[in-house]
Amino acid sequence: MALSKLQRHMIFNIIIIVIPWLTLMLLGKKNIKRYSVAGIFIVVFEIINHMYGKKKNGGHFTPSRAIS
Repeated sequence: MALSKLQRHMIFNIIIIVIPWLTLMLLGKKNIKRYSVAGIFIVVFEIINHMYGKKKNGGHFTPSRAIS
């Protein structure tokens, strides 16, 4: 059974999210504490960035004429 393009894209996105979480077990308690503040900052920044992009209708590319 073949997967549609949307299903393959969704599976790829899930894998991209899950793999870093699996490596979290390899870091150790000391490093988790060390990098948790930076991680929280990045998450908050990206949420704000996403909301701003949605407001400005970002992420949609319109086709343009080729430069000749």
